[in-house]
Parts: sequence; C-alpha cells; structure tokens
Amino acid sequence: MFQPILRFKGYYAKIINYLLIVYFRKVVGDKKFCIISNDCWGAEIYKVLNRPFNTPFIGLMLMSPCYIKLLENPVYYIKLPLVFKASSNYLSMQKINAGISFPLASLGDSDIEIHFLHFKSKEIANEKWNRRVKRIDWNNLLVKYDCGKDLADKESIEKFLNLPYPNKLIFGKENFGKTEIWVLNKYSLDALVQFRNCFLNFSPIGWIKDEKGYQNKLQKYIGKNAYKYL
Repeated sequence: MFQPILRFKGYYAKIINYLLIVYFRKVVGDKKFCIISNDCWGAEIYKVLNRPFNTPFIGLMLMSPCYIKLLENPVYYIKLPLVFKASSNYLSMQKINAGISFPLASLGDSDIEIHFLHFKSKEIANEKWNRRVKRIDWNNLLVKYDCGKDLADKESIEKFLNLPYPNKLIFGKENFGKTEIWVLNKYSLDALVQFRNCFLNFSPIGWIKDEKGYQNKLQKYIGKNAYKYL
C-alpha cells in the first residue's frame, strides 16, 4: 500500500532536485569564481554547478585561528609545502583524529594546520592539494567563514570582517553583534548538511553573483525547496 506512495515521493524528489540544479546553473551562467572555505561547504557549490575544483579547500577543514591567519596572507601560505605531522596543536582535533584517522599537515614551518578529513592517505591529500593550488583563480576569490564552530570568537570574526576581500560570506549560530553575519535557522556541524541549511536564510548559489539575500517570495520558495531536495 505504501510502496507506490514512497516510490512517487522518490521520483518527485529527483525531479525537483534536477530542476533546482538546472535553475542554479542558468542563474550563475559562466560566472568565474574560486571559493576559499574553512571546511568542505564550498565543495557542494562546485558539485551543484558541475564546476571543476579550482580550489584546494575541498574535503578538509581548518580551525578558526589557522583559517584567519591563512586569509591574512593566502598567496604566501598556500604556496608553502605541506608538512605532514602525527598530532594536532588542537586537543579537540586530536581526539577526532584518534577516532577517525585522517592526514594532518602544516603549511611549511607555520602553525597553520590543514585537517584532511575526507582523504584516506597523506599521498592522496598531498597530490590533490598541490594540483588544485595550481588552479586557484586569484582574481575571482569568494571567501566563506562559518563562525559557529572550531574556536571561532569575536576576535576572529572581527579580523575576518576587516579582511580586504570584495565578496565575503559569514554565517553561524549567532551574530556576535554583527549585522554582516547570517544567523541560520538551523545549524549543523556537518558542512554538507550546513550547505542545505543555509538556503533557509540566504542563497549560497546567489552569493557567487553577490546576491545572497532573497529579493522576493519566489526566491524564498526556491530556497526552501533547495533545503529539502538538493
């Protein structure tokens, strides 16, 4: 009795997902962009738009102190070689690594750590990081910061807001007294879930064209469907 209904719901979800992807790709068109992100949230935009990864910030994360320091001089730090290490400077990440083993590296002799959460080996992490570093489009950077986790605080938020990037995006669980921060109705520590959650408050895809906020009811309706079906 319920099987045909469930099958119909499955087909419906696939159709809506397909239509959303077609719509978002049309909206963005051939707009050039390169996303820098403190976790793998940005990778979801590349997947939706079927764009090649022209950024090394895929399948990994950085703690807030490391991320902000990197953003203050990205050209210098990103070009430093990865130096793989056995343990993290952060106790919380060390505990995670103990349960789910993943490669960990510093950028050169700096204290900036890259946690390659979704890589099986340091060889794979090193190869993909270096390959994607060469693809970075420095003229079309989009910089995103989730300030609801990973030791984010008022100081790191203030530093981020003062960084000289023309198109920045910051969101989290609270606004820390800053109007620039998008406070999410739903919040998740999982970057993939978080990507969909964001559509309830703004358009991650519209961000590419510097059109984050919804302008009308139709855009909000599309956002609600993106939250459900992407």
